[in-house]
Amino acid sequence: MNFKEGLQKLSIQIMERKNHINNEEMTKQALLIPFLQVLDFDVFNPLEVKSEYVDHIDHDTLNNKKYNLRLASNSNNNKHRGKINTNNTSGYRNVCWVSSKEQWCVQLQINGKCVRFGYFDDVHEAGKLAEEMRKKYYKEYAGVS
Repeated sequence: MNFKEGLQKLSIQIMERKNHINNEEMTKQALLIPFLQVLDFDVFNPLEVKSEYVDHIDHDTLNNKKYNLRLASNSNNNKHRGKINTNNTSGYRNVCWVSSKEQWCVQLQINGKCVRFGYFDDVHEAGKLAEEMRKKYYKEYAGVS
């Protein structure tokens, strides 16, 4: 069965099952696992499927080709964001203004803790360090600036 046929079959199954799915576990069993199987993942291999999150490498959520998808932990999926927060004033991810110091601060979440890397008068210097630190600590999940 090719990808298109698998997706069509899954679509029919979803329509048949949708009224009976009423919690997270049922959603996973009836929708997510079959979808990952259509994408040719071995869902019973813990080395291949070890997360409940699918990350789009190019940040295009409409590009669901296998080469663009990877499984990620919730933490890594959040790190690999494609946009800055809507309330961001610096124009850079992980750079915020600290009024008490009247400087820009570079900070990242690492292992669940907020780590500050320094304070800067120049927002562009702070942005450059933030990008370097994301690459160092977040690696392939560094996301875009």
